[in-house]
Amino acid sequence: MRFLIIRHGDPDYAHDSLTPKGFREAEALAVRLKKEGVNKIYVSPLGRAAATAAPTAAALKLTPEVLPWLTEFPVPLKADGVNPNPQGHCPWNIFPELWSGEACALSNENWRSFSLYKDCGIAEYFDNISAQLDALMAKHGYLRNGQYYNILPGFEHSTETVALFCHHGVGCALLAHLCSISLPLFWHSFFLTTSSVTQILMEKHHSDNRTAVARIISLADTSHLYAAGEPVSSSGLHSPIE
Repeated sequence: MRFLIIRHGDPDYAHDSLTPKGFREAEALAVRLKKEGVNKIYVSPLGRAAATAAPTAAALKLTPEVLPWLTEFPVPLKADGVNPNPQGHCPWNIFPELWSGEACALSNENWRSFSLYKDCGIAEYFDNISAQLDALMAKHGYLRNGQYYNILPGFEHSTETVALFCHHGVGCALLAHLCSISLPLFWHSFFLTTSSVTQILMEKHHSDNRTAVARIISLADTSHLYAAGEPVSSSGLHSPIE
């Protein structure tokens, strides 16, 4: 079984939709996903994610299911002077000297005590969406057991491919939970470009097909854009992709 975490296309944030480029990205993505054997589509309630999923859903004749917890991660940082963008305090885009020198921020066990993330709701929100992801995976036959998953009866030979259309911040948070990596470390070390596809393979272990681990086999893949002659967007980055 595979889970696909897909960021929305190039965004028009003012209208919670896509730019003309974003709509082209969504069409190119649909061409790719039509070949991927997607069986189920889940989507964030935000318009830019829904617009990205629409061409794929139409091509596959699937009806997306809206999951409220796939909405973009809130940005509750209140401290001034922490973000290169003076218009917001985005927790996955703060000045590197403010997080890289904090040992607790690099630890999956201790990141909740990181001063900028402490007592602002980030940890609680992360724990909630992590629990929601675990519940969704259990629905598809994989019950989390520490760092691995028990395969539930009847799902031993599942070949499902499930697509989650969401956003950069929440997508990285879900991956951090799957990999048990510090949330600030994942947020500041990895980037999901627009319309990119991250593939998680539920890799079976042992001959009884009863256990599996979540393995990221590709991260932020944009091969569909190259195939369509569409450049990769730098949306969300401070430096352009050149």
